[in-house]
Amino acid sequence: MRFSKYLTPEERLEAWKTGITYKLAEKEVLPSEFNEMCKQAQENAPGPLKAILWTAILTGAPIGIAAHLISNEMKKTDIKNRELRRQRDYLRDLSEELNQRFNA
Repeated sequence: MRFSKYLTPEERLEAWKTGITYKLAEKEVLPSEFNEMCKQAQENAPGPLKAILWTAILTGAPIGIAAHLISNEMKKTDIKNRELRRQRDYLRDLSEELNQRFNA
């Protein structure tokens, strides 16, 4: 899905922040602790390492959000497929039972 088509830049930024906060909460890291870790890494890191750090943060968050959204969609699809299989099996059993009754 192309989020830029549906969301304003402000909405995308808020979605990223929400996704980052969610992932930090899963790892039991407070956003303030994460910000402090980033500041320490920036102060102690040489120039190229800073670029690598920020690239990892800026690409990792959207990828994490996308993976989470895809996983949710896969679960929804799986639930729908299971329900359709149940209906198919029920109808198959019903038709077999009717065949047996008519042929008996």
